[in-house]
Amino acid sequence: MRRTAVLAGAAVLAILLIALVLAWRGAVSRQVRIPDLSGKSQVEAVAALHGVGIDAVAFKAHPDPSMTAGLVDGTDPTAGARVEPNQPVTIFLSAGPGQVAVPNIVGKDLKTATKMLAGAGLTIRMGTPLHSGAVKAGLVAQSNPAPGGLIDKGATVAVQLSVGPQTVKVPNVVSLLVDDAQSQLRKLGLNLRSNIVPSVDIPAKTVIDQDPVGGSDVRPGTTVTVDISAGPNAVVVPNVVGSSVDDARAKLEQAGLAIGAVAQAAVTDTSPGTVVGQHPDPNSQVPQGTAVDIVVAAAPATPQPTASAGPAQSSPSQAQARSTIPDVTGMTLEDARAALAKAGYSVNRVVITPGSSPNAKVVRSDPAAGSTPPGAQTSVDLTLGGKP
Repeated sequence: MRRTAVLAGAAVLAILLIALVLAWRGAVSRQVRIPDLSGKSQVEAVAALHGVGIDAVAFKAHPDPSMTAGLVDGTDPTAGARVEPNQPVTIFLSAGPGQVAVPNIVGKDLKTATKMLAGAGLTIRMGTPLHSGAVKAGLVAQSNPAPGGLIDKGATVAVQLSVGPQTVKVPNVVSLLVDDAQSQLRKLGLNLRSNIVPSVDIPAKTVIDQDPVGGSDVRPGTTVTVDISAGPNAVVVPNVVGSSVDDARAKLEQAGLAIGAVAQAAVTDTSPGTVVGQHPDPNSQVPQGTAVDIVVAAAPATPQPTASAGPAQSSPSQAQARSTIPDVTGMTLEDARAALAKAGYSVNRVVITPGSSPNAKVVRSDPAAGSTPPGAQTSVDLTLGGKP
């Protein structure tokens, strides 16, 4: 009996072992192997997993300088591992090398700039040097991408060093006529300021001297001062201040000069029509035939009539029919007169701001441009002078 019981127990154990082996083999047969998805696109990777029976898929992106952004660079579990069909698989997608901000290296020397870029995981490439008025020669004037711009880690930043401000060589204009000298200077972006000096052996309007001298390196926009010969027939400009316009013209013509631009200025202590300023100044020497500009005292402003409260007052429709005052800013006095006359207005008083030349341009009108004066007013005061 005892032997029979032992045999029965052994048989049961054998059956259990066989059942376990069969169960294990069944479980193994249901598992699938994760394929190698490296380098595949997201769509291709999902299709490959679905093909082996895996439907639970998740994605996670992370920087990877060795794999193109957007492609698969690994899985969890890893390729080759066996998993149950219902087990989730995570696909890692490359986000590329990752981006960093370009450090501000403008104004730094090359050694410091290189160190700063390396610290940000970037490399340096030398670009063409450039002129800079703001950055000292030898320092970084510009970077591409600009400071603060985002760039892939490991990328290259182009660096351009400053060679200092752009300069031009002043041409030698001595012995040239002033008009020719001015033409040469303008072509190089330079300005000209002239002084007329007496000379008995150099033709009139010829440049005698210049500062800076020819060959000097200067920045564009620099003013070159030249001395111009008044010529052997130079004349002394008479003083015409205090004269009438007719007397001033006679004095100038007697000296071999001509009257130039005539402008008006509001002066309260001088009789209207009296010359109160001139250019060139009295006693200066100028070539014969030079035109002298004068400023004449203007008549006092004429009181403007006001509309009465009676029937004679303009109706709204009449006021609307009148032209607005045109914008004459920047015009010469004569052009402004013509424009105002065309619109039905006249010039009442002209004021020249202190320090302005007689041929100054209009900077303001009263009433202002675009307005319609009240009542029957048809005259406009103008101010001439500097910039509007």
